[in-house]
Amino acid sequence: MSKPLQVKADASEITTFLSTIRFGRASGFADSTMDAKAAGLDSAAVRITVHDGKANTDRELWIGKSPEADKYYAKDASRAAI
Repeated sequence: MSKPLQVKADASEITTFLSTIRFGRASGFADSTMDAKAAGLDSAAVRITVHDGKANTDRELWIGKSPEADKYYAKDASRAAI
């Protein structure tokens, strides 16, 4: 890993983490009137950026917490759906 810290990474942990993201599926979608601010995505608590070697581009996943207990909203930065 090089950003945000220069640290040694555990290859097995990184592979598991990336597989979880890659094969994760939405359990539902927010109402189409939901905006990024209401979903906690305007200043997302977590932003994950991975490089897609095949497409030679970076992909971003934003994760924000909703005001409801134990509920999170996520958004692929390249798509409109939350």
